[in-house]
Amino acid sequence: MIEDFIQGNVHPYQQRIKELDAENERLKERHWVDTGAIGVCHDEIASLKAENERLRQEEVIAKHAYEVRGLFLKAAIKRAEAAEERASSLKKALEKNAALVAALCDDDKRTVKFTGIWSHLGTTTVGEVLDEAEAALTPDKEKSDV
Repeated sequence: MIEDFIQGNVHPYQQRIKELDAENERLKERHWVDTGAIGVCHDEIASLKAENERLRQEEVIAKHAYEVRGLFLKAAIKRAEAAEERASSLKKALEKNAALVAALCDDDKRTVKFTGIWSHLGTTTVGEVLDEAEAALTPDKEKSDV
């Protein structure tokens, strides 16, 4: 048996041991490769979790911004509706006042006759009264441009 070993003839068990050692080395290398791949996967998972958390936070911020924008729009709509109501009531008041002014007018001269406590105002045309009322209700163009 020693002569076989010296001549290179290896016992069948020793041949199997060499094969198993080679297989063991190959498996160790595979283990390191797999361990490295697992590490890369863990890193990728951690990166994806961080990205997911960042996207969740952005979603929360976007939802809050959307809600705030909705509140601002609702407030603007309410202000516009209130302004529309005020304009409507002012228009009705102007129409009522115009009717009163027309009732006080002389049909032939179309001038207003003020009596009683308004007698000091004298006489003016209906057009002047309406122009003044309309000017009071219409905002100045310069002010609205500002």
